[in-house]
Amino acid sequence: MLKAVIDAETLRGAIEAASPLVTEARLTISDRGLELRAIDPASVAMVSLSGSTPPRSSPSRHPLERSESIGCA
Repeated sequence: MLKAVIDAETLRGAIEAASPLVTEARLTISDRGLELRAIDPASVAMVSLSGSTPPRSSPSRHPLERSESIGCA
């Protein structure tokens, strides 16, 4: 189970900025945080977006059993 708090406006803005360049991306959620990586269809540009998790000692941090990847199109 994943329990996360994400500022939706910030995430939406980042994805909207990348969307003119790429048509597909892989979103990975792990203990390190959230990562999105994609290459445009012509292999000219690469989009790399990452967000870190709170420190391990933070009371708001929820451990992740395993990392998950989600395909976005």
